[in-house]
Amino acid sequence: MDRIELSKNVSGLISELSPYRSFVEQELTKIESLTEDLHSDIEQAAKEGRKLRIGVVGQVKSGKSSFLNALIFGGTGILPKAATPMTAALTVIEHAPNIKATIEFYTKEDWDTIEKAARDWDIQAKDIEKRMLEAPSSPFGSKDAPVTKEQIKAAIDREIPDDIKASKELVDMAQRSNIDLKAHLGQKEELIGLSSLEDLMGKLQEYVGSNGRFTPIVRNTTISSNVPEMEGIEIVDTPGINDPVISRGRLTKKRIGECDVVFVLSQCSQFIDSVDLELLVQNLPAKGISKIILIGSQVDATLIGEKQKHSSLPKLMKGVVSGLEKRVEDLLENLIKKSRNEEEREILMNIKANPPVFVSSMAYAMSVHFDYMDEEEAHFLQLYNNLYPDKYSFDRTLLEDFSNISRTRAILEEVKSEKDEILANRLMDIEKGASVAFTSNLNNLIEKTEIMYKKIKTNDIATLEKQSMEITNRLKRGRNHIENAFDDAITGLNKKMEILKTEIKEISLEYKKIETKENTRTEEYKVNALKWWNPFSWWNSSKTEQREIVSRYANIHDAVEQVECFAITTEKRIKEEMANIIDLPKMQNSINNGVIKLFDMSDTSFDPDDILFPLKKTINSISIPSIDFGDNDYGGKISSQFSGDKVEDSNIDSLIKAQKNAIAEVLGDMSSAVESKAEEISSTLKKHRDSFLENILANIEKDLEETRRALQEKNKTLEAIENISNIVRTYI
Repeated sequence: MDRIELSKNVSGLISELSPYRSFVEQELTKIESLTEDLHSDIEQAAKEGRKLRIGVVGQVKSGKSSFLNALIFGGTGILPKAATPMTAALTVIEHAPNIKATIEFYTKEDWDTIEKAARDWDIQAKDIEKRMLEAPSSPFGSKDAPVTKEQIKAAIDREIPDDIKASKELVDMAQRSNIDLKAHLGQKEELIGLSSLEDLMGKLQEYVGSNGRFTPIVRNTTISSNVPEMEGIEIVDTPGINDPVISRGRLTKKRIGECDVVFVLSQCSQFIDSVDLELLVQNLPAKGISKIILIGSQVDATLIGEKQKHSSLPKLMKGVVSGLEKRVEDLLENLIKKSRNEEEREILMNIKANPPVFVSSMAYAMSVHFDYMDEEEAHFLQLYNNLYPDKYSFDRTLLEDFSNISRTRAILEEVKSEKDEILANRLMDIEKGASVAFTSNLNNLIEKTEIMYKKIKTNDIATLEKQSMEITNRLKRGRNHIENAFDDAITGLNKKMEILKTEIKEISLEYKKIETKENTRTEEYKVNALKWWNPFSWWNSSKTEQREIVSRYANIHDAVEQVECFAITTEKRIKEEMANIIDLPKMQNSINNGVIKLFDMSDTSFDPDDILFPLKKTINSISIPSIDFGDNDYGGKISSQFSGDKVEDSNIDSLIKAQKNAIAEVLGDMSSAVESKAEEISSTLKKHRDSFLENILANIEKDLEETRRALQEKNKTLEAIENISNIVRTYI
């Protein structure tokens, strides 16, 4: 249906259902929100002479800012890396004759919400600390050892939700910076009179830099630049689709909905995980965004971790890229088979038809700064050169080719050349997306009314309450069936973690080899030439002879590179394992089956929907936290102990020891990360386990209360539900 028909249908549905709003309040609110977004998106899309809007989205730390610095700003770090996911700002980049930036701070209402969440952090942190200090540390009720501050801190980080942690961090940063909040909240600041992009970069540090004074209170920025690449387009750089700051996340969602084209960035080390899939399958299609380009970011880290499997750089790149492309192709093929409608299928087919592009923004920055690299860039150049030291040495040209940014630029230019066609189709795409979302809401509404009608038609209040009590008692008696599914997942998690730690130790053995080489040099030396039987030698008592000196040496850079490769390989392996550490569908099926076994499904008086519907809602709330690693310069701890690029003879043992210590440190850090994440995931599962039954019962009680109210006027309610169902069906 076109936008006029869709808008008319939505308005008509809301109008017709308004007398029955008390029955379908939640569903109508969603549809009204859909209508508001539809009108806003259409209004933006229909503007005459507007620019092509391109969104750059991806999870936190997927390298969006570095990618844009390479793609648009020629490798200059205009868009700084955020200190943490909490401080990343939404950024709009546009073309203008003069360079400037507009800074928008959080509103007072935004900040009040953030401060309230920060206070919640204080309360929850105190409760966690109190619980841990008072709880016995052994199953027999005695305290074997006092709880440490580190254990309390780890529990706080593990148990408090990300949005509350984010708010606490922002408030603490603002307090440390001694910002006059009254003077800035709800205000804008303009940075003007700038002579160059470098000048802009310096001024922006105060507002969006990792140590910027105003960074914690900046909600979004607009950068106006005169670079030719921006002509005719506008770019939206998002903080991350898993943004922990709720108010900023809402603004991001709104701005992404206004985009015509979207570049989706995903780290190659965990390419296209569940968060990325949700974005591709649900969020973007619902907004009518059909032009989607997949970018695999930070491909260099994956290449470094895979180098031992391939004999040359071309084979390495081909092997890694082919593997990643195959993964995406299989994922999309599976999603296409499961697509719920033709529109979703069409979008997935379009994505599949355009293979992802794999880039290294770091390699591009190194090619630009080749003669004046910073410490981080020089370090990566060393890692690159040590991939195949006898065959390849990275110069400016090879780095630029390796980065693949030129391919991405070509895609950008292609997108720009299709501007008129994309804009012409945009309204139709918005209509498609909104139509799919509208139909999905209607189907959910029909499902709800059918269940409600059946309950009320076949029951009275006394019968319903009796059935509810029976369900509650059965669930309570069968608590073990439910908890076993969680316990099995936790046991499986711990086994996998132990195997992973052993695997990491085995991997470390491959990186403890320091190759020693021999160096032969000729040395001259004098010997006594005096011979008692030769009087002529008495006036020339010495002569010069030669001898060969053989020494052993080892390259320091090789040792550093081995440590760095071990760290990268291990991190990649851990992330791969973490992506599938818990088989959620299997666990959910186990829970589902465990609950179903508690009931006699052949009993005609029992309606399975009475338990399956609230069970489905509760199961869908289960999620597993992701893993992240800090930045550690393990190789630097070796190079700082030696001067020059090689060591000889007795110093080789010192290098071997330094490398062994560095690898042991990597091993220790990674093992600790695995243990910490295992504990966090285990804690998450235990929280779900301990509250799961109560959540099901709460959902059952909520449904019962709605039905109880409806049964008080049974005939009137049945008539209303029937009317709702009939009205909704006319719009599908």
